[in-house]
This record gives sequence, structure tokens and C-alpha cells, in this order.
Amino acid sequence: MSGTGIKLTVTIPNELLYAASRRQSFAYAWVRQNVVAYYPKTQIESIAIGNEVFVFPKINATRFLIPAMKNIHQALVYYKLDFVIKLSSPIAYSTLQNSYPSSSGSFKLELIEPVLKPMFDFLRETGSYLMVNAYPFFAYELNSDVISLDYALFRENPGVVDPNNGVRYFSLFDAQMDAVFAAMTALKYDDIPLVVTETGWSSKGVLAWKTLLLTTVI
Repeated sequence: MSGTGIKLTVTIPNELLYAASRRQSFAYAWVRQNVVAYYPKTQIESIAIGNEVFVFPKINATRFLIPAMKNIHQALVYYKLDFVIKLSSPIAYSTLQNSYPSSSGSFKLELIEPVLKPMFDFLRETGSYLMVNAYPFFAYELNSDVISLDYALFRENPGVVDPNNGVRYFSLFDAQMDAVFAAMTALKYDDIPLVVTETGWSSKGVLAWKTLLLTTVI
């Protein structure tokens, strides 16, 4: 990607969050080797601190997430890259406790105080955004008796009305993003932008992942 002008997100794996959270020297070394060594010829615009950390209980990296974010950010400050490279951590859509209707979106209670609020405070302080992995396919797969395929695939359909506010959605993806926004609004973090980092759909019997990075305007 060097010299192409294509903007990239670099990810520090969940398995390294413990080291990144415990040793500032590790954070400095990781940023130097994986970011500084390639920037600016490679347009790195963000760093994902782990990926869907909350849904990997075997690694149990949730408690290391915020300290790791702060240490990696301090490394960016040291290398004078904190104003051009943002930090975030992609959350799985299953981080929501409730997602229907969209206006009733809420996060899982056990995550709010220990990790979500501290992460949102960090994102707000650093001018970053919340990364969200959203796969309409999973919702359709589990609820195909009530969700139409056209609604899930952005095809023409009569839409689905949110009974709480009367908003009519014409795509499941939009409804999912509004559910995340509603959950953030309930915690008074509606000033933090949302960015979709992963989405995808099944293809020929296998799940084909399609990675995106786009700002969702809400």
C-alpha cells in the first residue's frame, strides 16, 4: 500500500493487549515497528486496539483494553503522530443488549461501567470515533421468519417502522447503526461518530468477509 494514497487501519491483536497494557516500553516498540516504520509513505489513519475484544472470553483481554489504548496513545504522542492517527477498538454488534426497535438500542449492562464508558471518554478526549462491526446477515439468519431478504440486502422493500418514533427503515444495516447510536445516546455519548469497520455476507456456502472503513453519518 506504500505510495498508493490508500488509507489503512493497523490492528494490534487481542493477544498483545496484555503486554501493551502492562509495559509502556512495549507500546513504544510496537508503534515504532508497525506504524512509524511505514508512515507517511503508507497512509495509516487509525489503529484498532484489538478486535471484538468482549466476545473472546478465552483470551479475556477486556480488562486490558483501556490501559492498552492509553499506552499506545502515549506512544503516538511521543512520535508526534497523535493528531493524525486515531485510536479506537472495533466492537461486535453483540455488544448491544437490545437492538430492536432501533430507538431502544442499549449496551450490555456488565460492559457499561467497566469498559464502555471509559472507552467512550477516551474517544471523546482524543477526537476519535467508535468502530463497529455490523453483519446484517447474522440478524437475518436468526430471524428470517420476520426479516425479509430484500430488507437485509438493500433491495426495494416497504420498510420497517420503529414503533417508538415512527421512523421507517428501508435497510437492516441502517437500523443496526441507529440501534448503536441510540445505545450511545442513552449514555450521553451521542457526540462520538460511528465508523463501520467490518461487514459482510455469505457467499457459496461460506461466509465471505468484506472489510470497510466508512463514516456513518447519523
